[in-house]
Amino acid sequence: MFNEIVTYFCCVSIVIMLCLVFFLLFRINYFRKLSETDSMTSLMNYHGIFNNIEKLIRHKTPFSLTIIDIDNFGIFNKNSFKLGDDVLKEFSVLLRNALPENALLARFRIGDEFLVVFKNRNLQEAKDEINKFKEACMKYPFSSLQNFPGHSLSFSEGFSEFTPKISSVEDLFSEAEELLRITKSQKLKKQKV
Repeated sequence: MFNEIVTYFCCVSIVIMLCLVFFLLFRINYFRKLSETDSMTSLMNYHGIFNNIEKLIRHKTPFSLTIIDIDNFGIFNKNSFKLGDDVLKEFSVLLRNALPENALLARFRIGDEFLVVFKNRNLQEAKDEINKFKEACMKYPFSSLQNFPGHSLSFSEGFSEFTPKISSVEDLFSEAEELLRITKSQKLKKQKV
């Protein structure tokens, strides 16, 4: 009888401990995901995308990345911050739906910048995907802009590709940001002409 009671309590203790372990693992995973996710768009945030890119570099997985910056975003925020937030949310949904499923997406640094990582795609393939997305974006009837006549949504982009010469995530970001600056300045010159 005594052995049966001891066995029973041992089994109950093991079950309780396993439940606690699973609960703690769930909570750790939940908080990790929360720390890597942008609360407004549900895309990854800077921390999340940075960690994913570091893994790709460590495993020498080929990839290209694109930084996207919504053009003249300040116009939307000047109208109201809610309009700006709505545009960001709608843009992120379109981005998620229009790009390949295995693309990594993040809201990047400044509020109206996004980062797309195309795994196992070279620079030209990434540019082709972004050009398709650009066309989809131009045709898409943004419901957030219904009461904002005369404005459509466009964006500028900068690209980089992981090569053996690249030693860090920052190098990739710097290259893409430089090309983004060039693209934006060329657009501004065309607007002034």
